Order: sequence, then C-alpha cells, then structure tokens
Amino acid sequence: MNNLLLIIIITFLLTGQLFPQTTPFLLRQDENASLKRATQLERIQLYDEAEAIYKSLLEKNPSNTRAFLQLKSLYRRNNNFSALETLIKNRLALFPNDLQSHIELGEVLLLEGEEDRALEYWENLILQYKHSQTAYRIMLQMYMKYHLDTPLKNLVTAGRVQFNDPSMFSLELANAYQAKQQYKEATHEYITYALSHPRRSKTASQKILRMSDVEESRTLIKDVFFNRLNENESLIGRLYSDFLFKTGEYLEAFEQHDQLGFEMKSDFERWLKFAENLRKEQQYSLSLKAYSKILETTSLRKINLINKSPLANGFSGEALYGLALTYEQLILPELSFKSLAEYYPNNIFFENHFYSVESIETNRLAETFTLYDSILTSLPSTIFSPKAHFRIGEIKYRLTQDFDGALGAFRLASSMLKEENIIRKANGRIGDVLIAKGDLASALVFFNQLTLTEKSNENTIFYLTKKCQVQFLMGELDSALVLLNDLVFRLDLTNNSYNDILELRGFIEEKYSRADAEAKDAFLLYLEGEKSLKQANPYQATVYFSEVTNKYPQSPISVNAAFRNGKIAVQMGKYDEALTEFESIKESPFGDKATVMIGEIYDRYTHGSNQAIQWYLSVLELFPESMLVEPVRYRIRELSQDREVN
Repeated sequence: MNNLLLIIIITFLLTGQLFPQTTPFLLRQDENASLKRATQLERIQLYDEAEAIYKSLLEKNPSNTRAFLQLKSLYRRNNNFSALETLIKNRLALFPNDLQSHIELGEVLLLEGEEDRALEYWENLILQYKHSQTAYRIMLQMYMKYHLDTPLKNLVTAGRVQFNDPSMFSLELANAYQAKQQYKEATHEYITYALSHPRRSKTASQKILRMSDVEESRTLIKDVFFNRLNENESLIGRLYSDFLFKTGEYLEAFEQHDQLGFEMKSDFERWLKFAENLRKEQQYSLSLKAYSKILETTSLRKINLINKSPLANGFSGEALYGLALTYEQLILPELSFKSLAEYYPNNIFFENHFYSVESIETNRLAETFTLYDSILTSLPSTIFSPKAHFRIGEIKYRLTQDFDGALGAFRLASSMLKEENIIRKANGRIGDVLIAKGDLASALVFFNQLTLTEKSNENTIFYLTKKCQVQFLMGELDSALVLLNDLVFRLDLTNNSYNDILELRGFIEEKYSRADAEAKDAFLLYLEGEKSLKQANPYQATVYFSEVTNKYPQSPISVNAAFRNGKIAVQMGKYDEALTEFESIKESPFGDKATVMIGEIYDRYTHGSNQAIQWYLSVLELFPESMLVEPVRYRIRELSQDREVN
C-alpha cells in the first residue's frame, strides 16, 4: 500500500498535476533568462541574434510586454522602421485601445518620411480620443519633440476649446518657447498660466524674471505686458511691476504700483515690500516716496480695513520704520572701498563702532529723529517701538556720539519684552556706551548682573564675551584670560565668536603673559590707546600709541601700536605720517599689512597708481604666504586694466 502511494505521488510530480503552479514558474524563469540573454547580445551588437530571441518570445506569448518593449527599442535604435511599424500594428491588433502605441505608429510614419500621412493619422487619432486629456498631452510632447509648430498650435487651440481651459498646456508651451529663445511667445503663455492659476502666479513671475536676464528679451516681454494689461490689471500689473523692478526701471515700477492702488490688505503688503526693495537697491528717493504713499493712504482713506482695525497701526508702523531706515541710510557715510589690511579684521574685540563723517546733512538727521519720535509717540503698542529705540540709539552712539542719548534709547529698547534678539543687542550696546563714556566699572557690573540672571545659554555666552572685553580694556588681563579659557571650553566650534575669542587669548598670551616686566608696561599703555578708540577719541589714542612706540620700541606690542597709529593717520588724512608709520614696520610681523597699506595710500588717496602697483608687487614677492596675496593680486589686475583703458 505504501509503495503504491509513493508511485502515485511521483507520477503527479512528473506530470505537474500535483503542483500546477510549478510549470508557469519554470516558464517565467526561462523567459527571464531569455530576455537577459537577448540584452547581453545587444550590448555586444549581435542584434540579429537578440531579435530572434525577442521574436521567439512573442511567438510563444504575443502579449509579452517586456519582449515587445525590448524589440521596439531595438528596431528604433537601428532605424528599422518598417519592422517597427509591423511590430506596433501587431501590438494594436491585440490591444486596440493602446493609446501610446497608436501615437507611436504615427511617429514611425513620420520617421519613414511620410509626414503628411503621420499628421493625418494623428489628427484622426485626436478626433477619436477627443475626450482624453492624456491623448492631447502625449501628442503635445510628440509635436514639441519634432518641432511641428503649426500642428502644435492647432492641438493646443482645440484642446483649450474642448476642455474649456484657456490655460491648457500654457506652462509646458512657455517652457518650450523659452528654451527656443522665443521670448514673446513664452511671455504670452506665462501670463496665460498666471491668469488661470492666480495662486501660482509667482511661478510665472519667476520664469519671466529669469528670461529678463537675457537683455534682448526685455523689449519683447515689455510689449506683451503692455498689450495684455487690460485683461487683468491687478494680477498682470503685479507681474509687470516685478519685471520693471528687476530690469532696473524703478520709476516705471513705482508708477505701475501706483496704478494698482490700495484696495485690500495685500495691496499694503505689496507696497511695503516694494518700498523695502527700493531701499535695498539704494533707490532712496523712490523708497521714501513709496513709504510716504503708504502713510498718506493709511491716514486719509476711509475704509474699514484701515480705520476700524488694528491693521492701520501695523501698516503705519512698518511704513514709518521703513521711512526712518531710509533716511538713516541716506545720512550714513558710504565707504568708497574696504581696506585689504585691517587690524584683526572682523574681530569683535577690535572692531570700530564709529562712523567717520566730516559733514552730515543736519536737515536729514533731524528728519530721521523726528520720524523715529513719531513712531514712539503715535504707535507705542506696535512691535516697531523697540526697533525704533534701537535705531535711535545706533545713530546717537555711532554717528553723533551723543552717548547719554544713546544710553537712554538702548535702555528703552531692552526694557520692552517683545523681541529677544533686540533685547540682547540693546544690552550689548548699553555696555558699549558705558565704555565709550569711560565708565568701564559700571559696564563690568552691568554684564555681571546679566550673566547671573540670564537663562538663555546663547545670551549668557554673549554677555560673558562682552564682560571679557571690558576686563581686557580695564587691564584685568588675568581675569580676562580665565574667562577666555572658559568660553573656549563652552563654545561650539561653529559659534561666530569662537575664532575671535581664540585670537584675543593668543594676543594676550603672546604680547603680555609671556613678556617681561617692561613689555607688560608697554602693553598696559597700549590698552589706553584701545580704550580711547572705544571712546571715539582717536586723537588721544595716537598719543598713547606713539608713547608705546617711542618708549618701548622693542616690546612685542610696539608694532601693533605703530600699525594702529598708521590707520588713524589715514583716517585723518595725514598720509605722510601714515607712510612713515607703515614703513617703520614693513619688516615686522605686520610687514604684509603695512606694505599693503602703503600701496593703498598711493592707490586710493594720492592717485599714485604706478607706485601703488610697485608696493603691491612687493607684497607678492616678499610675503608669498600672506592671506592678502590673492586680494592684492586682484587689485593689481584692476589697476592694470584701468591703465590700459586710459
């Protein structure tokens, strides 16, 4: 009995009747192996053998999609169009609704040189599938692929009517036109897209602005905007104003914004952004005009949006603040160039806070203070009051050196518990002003108190850094070093102050800690000069720095004092004195910077370009490892080009 059962099981296994799924599995394995073999043959260019395998697979199973696709690709790659046509027709006999194959059959006719037949075939196909957007989309790609412009336009027109969508394919068409540098047609389509998709109008705007980078496109784009403005003046007008701004036609952009007017919240937001962008582009007169327009409208227009909601104060506050910032930028001096050789560049412990201004337009300065006062008195509850107090403090501290006035403004800014960033900056400035007033003891007490009560680690680090600066200027160098070491331990390497702290620590250790008694005296005298600079008194600073160089010429800090003196002399316009100072240290550790400064004096101040180039070249020769080599080399090229032009 057991033997009989075993014989039956073996028989079923051999005939495949016990596990009928085994045979298809084996077939699939065989099919995969055949396809893999065929693709390998293709790689070694044995195309006939590969074709034979694909055909064999299709004979066994005509609906084998993988074999069909591989064979179609093979025929197309080898330009065997008649075989490709037969293959696709056979496929359509099996799958008469295969839209992709129908469209590809027309493509084969086109590739065989029968364009008229192909176009007629495709037109009939679209009529057959006129309710399918997919058919239109595939045909669009086909027409674009072969640059069939007339059929393309007819297809788009028919599709827009059929689906009642005036923007159908507008983005695709616009991108295609832009790629072919047909800027007029592209702009039309981008505008069409924006009109039907107002929430995505920013996409259209960005595309048009990118096109405007090509100068020859601008007139064409402008004409399209001008001719289509009346279709939707609000939306198209915004796109047009962005274009005008991007191309530098600021006055026309202003006029376009003016025509759009003020109707709703978005209009005020648009004007505020426009005014801010004008300020950033240094179009100050137009920026002032734009901010004034907002203020005028918020005060005169009798609409609910303004008079019966807190939005009025918000818009007025932003406009007043922007207006004041614009005035502030107008009165601040513009640096004609940035010196290549700075004293510990960008280091917070040595930075100069004060503007060097020979003459200030007093009317504008008075207008600026009046505007800030207007914010503070008329809009006390807005978020702009702390910012306004801070800006007033900055002007009084850095520009007019009204230290008492600045102190009051910064204290008001720090007392308004609204913006932590403003509070931290204002507190930092309170310490700076106390230093400027000569009251370093109070500055030290102030930062000590802040570090004891502050809960934020970021703020604590900031206040400890400011405390360290006070200790440094007071000559409490041992305490400063202890704090510097603590900060190095606590700070992350990515912190903005990390390198500055390392630099100051190395500076103190090299110039003071490892120096002899006489050199330490020289260092403390040098600190009096640093302190004078922090008190906006460069004249007094030169007295101390000169005493260091005269009394302690061999001290490590002597070259620092000489370099400081040279920079101050340049600032005061005493160029001969500056040259003397820099030439005295051109063979010191400050040699590269001193040599660059000599070049800059001839270059920027005395118009001696030949001498400037010679000094710059000596930097490249004598200090090849200096970090100033590349910017100096660039400046030499600029000067050489100027001489060739002249």
